[in-house]
Amino acid sequence: MLKGPDVSHYQGNIDFSILKTVRDFIIIKATEGVGYTDDKFLLNQTGARNAGMLLGYYHFARPDLGNTADAEATWFLKAIGSLKEGEVLCLDFEVSFAGRVVWCKSWLDKVFSVSKCKPVIYLNKSLAVGTDWSEVINAGYGLWLADYSYDPNSAVPSTKWPVTAFRQYSNKETVKGISGGADDNVFYGDTVAFKAYGFRPSESESDLQKELDEMRESRNKWKTMYEELKEKEEKETREYQEHIKNLQSSIAEQSNTIVTLNQTISESALEKTKLLEERDALKAAVVDITTKKDAEIARLTKLYKEISEKCAALEKKITELQKKLKENLAGYTKWELFKELWRR
Repeated sequence: MLKGPDVSHYQGNIDFSILKTVRDFIIIKATEGVGYTDDKFLLNQTGARNAGMLLGYYHFARPDLGNTADAEATWFLKAIGSLKEGEVLCLDFEVSFAGRVVWCKSWLDKVFSVSKCKPVIYLNKSLAVGTDWSEVINAGYGLWLADYSYDPNSAVPSTKWPVTAFRQYSNKETVKGISGGADDNVFYGDTVAFKAYGFRPSESESDLQKELDEMRESRNKWKTMYEELKEKEEKETREYQEHIKNLQSSIAEQSNTIVTLNQTISESALEKTKLLEERDALKAAVVDITTKKDAEIARLTKLYKEISEKCAALEKKITELQKKLKENLAGYTKWELFKELWRR
């Protein structure tokens, strides 16, 4: 016996890495009526497949809205896309509708004719027992019975079906990996039996599916490589743009520096010209002063020489007079002596 929940968007985001440790399979809502696909269908389909869980899809029938079985079956098949081996298809019938058996048989036949996989039909115990489903039973469509005993090991109620494939035993089970309550089910068989209820591709289809899987794997590999290269390119582009920005900033700073330097050079050149003019003026003044000084020194030197010569002559005369005084002018009075010196 296997266990697994059935879910829809009401269960929110499911953690399949946890769910697969506590449950064997999962049946997810795909569509309802015509035109509606469950909000979480693709997310749940991908999650269950990636987790490697046994998987089934169900369609909620709405003949009460006037939809034909053919239209709803077509919508369901379009939504679920290509099936993988062992995936189970289900019709969930719960609404009040007088021609339920004919409508359901038409839906089941349409899905089987296209997918080559016989769906099972979900019915509550009242509908399963209180309606003549012999046409469906005789066509070989299995039963998924809703019977809330809240015990997966309780006895299976008797119906016209020779066996019950699935039984929904609870509508408020706590299941790890799913937030809040969830419907829970048992499948009366093993993994091989579960897959026998599901899609079984022919040999050519199996080879094609294998090829498609390989192509998808290759595509994903190249996609990953492309994304890595794209990320690398975007990173390099960002770095290059940042480098260019820094260069532009540096150039702007250098331009400002050059402008400042040019201004400083111009000011310095003007100052240099002014200083040169002042220097030349000072040089001329020094030359002028030096020339005048040299002339004055020459004049003073000449005057000094003349005075020196006069002093020397006077000194000589004084010496001679003194000598003469000693020798020849003895007996002169001071006045006479003065007159004699003045005369001389």
